Amino acid sequence: MEVDEIDIDSLDEAALISLDDRIVGRLQVLDLEKTARALRQIKIGGRVMFEGPDNTLVSGIVVRRNRKTLSIQVDDHTQWNISPHLIRITQDDIRAQVEREMPFLTLNEDDYAAWIRANVPGAGKLTSSG
Repeated sequence: MEVDEIDIDSLDEAALISLDDRIVGRLQVLDLEKTARALRQIKIGGRVMFEGPDNTLVSGIVVRRNRKTLSIQVDDHTQWNISPHLIRITQDDIRAQVEREMPFLTLNEDDYAAWIRANVPGAGKLTSSG
């Protein structure tokens, strides 16, 4: 059934509230799944960056994966809990991970950039650490 085929005009208030509860519940499940996938992509000990409250780029090391956030020990020795959706991983960290996991794979810069775009979720949020 397509969404456009649902005749909500024929539903009474109780049915609409019930439908709303089911929709909100489903959206929450999808959000938890998306967060879990994002958390699995980021390794403990990896260097990451995120935008601080004053729009400055803050960098640090992932020290823990929580249920919904990552604990980041930043360079000034403070700790932040950040949503994985706000994290930027560095290209150097991805390159190191690829080289560890697939030492037989040799890529030039163009091939490597294409591999990142094809295989790394959020590749548009990568930054160069150099």
